[in-house]
Amino acid sequence: MRPALIGALTVILVSSGIGALERARAAPPPSVSELLAEASSCPATLVRYGVTVESPRDTAPWIAAGPGRTRLVGLLYPYRRLLGDARVRLAPGFTLYAGRLEKIAWVPHSWGDDWGRYLTIEGRRLDGPGTFQERFRRAVAPQFYPTGLTVPSVGCWRLTLRSARRSVSVVVQAIEPPAERPCDLSEVGSDGIPATPASAGVLAGWHWQTAEGGALMYVGGRTPEGGNTKVLWRVERGYTQMVRLLGSRLDGAGNFDATLPAVSVPGAFPSTVVVPSAGCWLLTIRTGSIGGVIVFRAVAP
Repeated sequence: MRPALIGALTVILVSSGIGALERARAAPPPSVSELLAEASSCPATLVRYGVTVESPRDTAPWIAAGPGRTRLVGLLYPYRRLLGDARVRLAPGFTLYAGRLEKIAWVPHSWGDDWGRYLTIEGRRLDGPGTFQERFRRAVAPQFYPTGLTVPSVGCWRLTLRSARRSVSVVVQAIEPPAERPCDLSEVGSDGIPATPASAGVLAGWHWQTAEGGALMYVGGRTPEGGNTKVLWRVERGYTQMVRLLGSRLDGAGNFDATLPAVSVPGAFPSTVVVPSAGCWLLTIRTGSIGGVIVFRAVAP
């Protein structure tokens, strides 16, 4: 209600308006589930965590603009730091913080005359007014388009990427940044932890949990009872002869890397997860083009 109109209202309306304002101020912020339900109306591009043929040595999450051999892949190098936020990790598609810079390296399936020296990104909001445009020069060695993308406001945005004779697009959901970096843990169910996204079909036989039911792990590979921190990974489809586990700490410095060979049971990969230090951790699971993530808290045994 605008201040200029308040004086023209009756006492009853003023009292009613103040009461409504007080109730609005007292209302709790929307829950993660409510925010995710709202995000589901935005057709955001799926974020993938497996190996991409355009840059197979990279371990960054990625998105694809365009189909098949004409696609342009965006490698999301700093994206891992956002995945402690359940609004980002559990969202149905690509989600960024509004007003924050996100570095993305764009690599086409194959280079040719269709891709020029510059990449232009045109943003148009799909659920309200708003546009922006940025232009970036191609790097030479190695060849890729380094971009620093800032989505200006909260909403659902289509990003059209143009270069020479090519034009492809992705959709991103922009949300309010958190006041401080969260560590929203993956939930432990009766069968373990399904990695995100659920479409990856990766299940961790993981049963250590916090009092609230969040994923818990012990530092150094040993439990308080003296056992090993064994986790059996099961992959439904698309797996190769090995699984790679990549751990990166979200609240400080630290990482670990482990390779798990397949066993006689199809799609089963036994492991002992050895975390080097306490803290909030992101674990990426990769096998071929399949990949998913889990966020857990590591504590001393």
